Amino acid sequence: MFKIREIHIENYKNLSSVHLNFSSRFICFTGENGAGKTNMLDTIYYTSMGKSYFSGNDVRNIQEGKLYFNLRQVNDINGEITEVFVALANGSKKRIRANQKDYEKISDHIGRFPLVMVTPYDIELIDNGSTERRKFLDRLISQTDQNYLNLILQYNRALQQRNALLRWMNEKGSRNVKLLQAYNQVIIKTSSPIFLIRKQYIEDLNELASEFYAGIGNKKEEISLSYVSVLNEKSAENILTEMEEDDISAGRTITGIHRDDINIRLNGKEATSFASQGQKKSILLAVKLAEYILIKNHKNFRPVLLLDDLMDKLDEKRFQNLLHLITNDDFGQVFITDTSYERMKNMLDAVTADYSFFEVNEGNIQLKTIFETS
Repeated sequence: MFKIREIHIENYKNLSSVHLNFSSRFICFTGENGAGKTNMLDTIYYTSMGKSYFSGNDVRNIQEGKLYFNLRQVNDINGEITEVFVALANGSKKRIRANQKDYEKISDHIGRFPLVMVTPYDIELIDNGSTERRKFLDRLISQTDQNYLNLILQYNRALQQRNALLRWMNEKGSRNVKLLQAYNQVIIKTSSPIFLIRKQYIEDLNELASEFYAGIGNKKEEISLSYVSVLNEKSAENILTEMEEDDISAGRTITGIHRDDINIRLNGKEATSFASQGQKKSILLAVKLAEYILIKNHKNFRPVLLLDDLMDKLDEKRFQNLLHLITNDDFGQVFITDTSYERMKNMLDAVTADYSFFEVNEGNIQLKTIFETS
């Protein structure tokens, strides 16, 4: 099991100086909106994934008026202790170290300390376009398969270079066939293995999410996840050949695995259009818990689960069903944020879980309660 033992935070968003130790299985942060609860979970995510869950601009995570942030986290995976240090200074390159050793590539850090984060904003996975679903899928697989991460990085780099060349060809009315073919070869080489890996993961997600949905939502309803990809019909080589003139006219690569999607259905109908808000929330939780179990099965240990402010968006029954599911032995350490201490304490007491509560107030975090069942 992956457990976080300690965390030290300096100048991350509104968290100026935080030093915390954790021993319980459930760690809860309570306080008013804007107090810093979500920022607390984001530091955990950042330390594991090398970036913020919410902001693509690293500099924005530096506290206003400061020049840097530092994060130090002590991780325990089945008794093996690793200290992870993340630092970013304004105008400097991000630095990530494990046991005082720098990574040659930040991508080598991805998947060493896997986790799953669930926030109210993740409803976009159901409501919005394919971009969010691809991000979800890539984040899941990259934490379990380093080969996939390398493949997707190669593909995205070649796609970016190809699109830049296509724009140049469109604007200049000129051709650079040799360079175009070089980018095509990388896309062809990486597309098929990415497609096959995604296909298998979505099949596994579908099976697990269906089971979790029955435990969270309505047992009479069924959800399904299926893989939407142009590679279901044609090879990447054929697509590039057929679309070459259209791509040049558009100045971009119109189709390919970068346009893949996950089709999510409820009782055979598109969840985006036909599911209620309550049903969508249950689908989201089912998919996220399925993500967790897939990571666990591939890594052979339980990752960390981060649940941010879900009670403000979920009804009490769904959240109670969720807690019953994640207190079983399939799940490990869980971090939860909520605005109400009493509400969350009563819910955890009902499932007799070990817990620690920390009170968050304007970026200050103090231990409030510890309850151990053994």
